[in-house]
Amino acid sequence: MSSVGLSEGVKNDIAEAIRVHSPIPEINIQLDLAEAYRVQHEITALRSPEGTDGIKAGVTAKAAQEYFGLEHALIASLYASSQHDAAASLPYVPGRKLECELAVRRIGKITGLFSCCQAYGRS
Repeated sequence: MSSVGLSEGVKNDIAEAIRVHSPIPEINIQLDLAEAYRVQHEITALRSPEGTDGIKAGVTAKAAQEYFGLEHALIASLYASSQHDAAASLPYVPGRKLECELAVRRIGKITGLFSCCQAYGRS
């Protein structure tokens, strides 16, 4: 099922921007939450054809939800190709910001919780 109002080219551009950690192209369409999640799944399939390695909750702070006009947190995918070893370390990069949050990882029928940090900004 394709999303109305969002071309395959734009979805590919967004997926590539996510993959290389660059700004996402501006899009000017209105989507309800169900449509937005459908678009998210389509873009995730383009970004991570090898699959995902779990889900994460985002925009969990009430202040952030109010800022974005949301009534609850949002769900997003963790890309299998972006997983780091448990002992991984990130080098200091001036201007880089980290967002740490709780993520859910499913392995077979067992579900576990782990913490997750995502780097933003310059790499």
